[in-house]
Amino acid sequence: RFPGPGVCVQVADGRWVAGAMPVHRGPGHLLPLLGGLFTVALVVGGGAMPLARRVTRRVEALRGAVDEWGEGDLGRRVPVDGDDEVADLARSFNRSADRVGELMRAQRRVLADASHELRSPLARLRMALTMLEDAPADARSDLLAEATADVIELDGLIEDVLVASRLRAGAAQLALAECDLTALCS
Repeated sequence: RFPGPGVCVQVADGRWVAGAMPVHRGPGHLLPLLGGLFTVALVVGGGAMPLARRVTRRVEALRGAVDEWGEGDLGRRVPVDGDDEVADLARSFNRSADRVGELMRAQRRVLADASHELRSPLARLRMALTMLEDAPADARSDLLAEATADVIELDGLIEDVLVASRLRAGAAQLALAECDLTALCS
């Protein structure tokens, strides 16, 4: 008779082998199981801690770089370490930061070019107005025509800058219309 669940197996030579699990009475039989589980949890947690800390350290560095970049340090980049999701995120941040830097440089070039282009007609207009005061009556109409042409050129340049600004901001909508290309070519 067995004290708990068991099993009997007949072996090849005809003998029987029996085994049974002992029946434990009382709560003390769970202590070895709980102790074993606690030990396994400590080993797994202790082994996972350095790995988790390495990942969180890299995420903290990435967050710090994003904060610095957001505060105006547009040259800030993140070191790419490894070949995992955090490294992919760092590469993505660096690509985005590079693209924003390129856009800022392009905007500065456009503003420098626009200011140069606006100065020429303004200088000619200023000269024409100065000459208009001392010009004889028959030359005044020519000076006024030149000044008017300069004002029209300035207006066109300003319109070009505004259109370019709207295009960069995505505010411009294309208006599509059908046209006869053969009529345009002839």
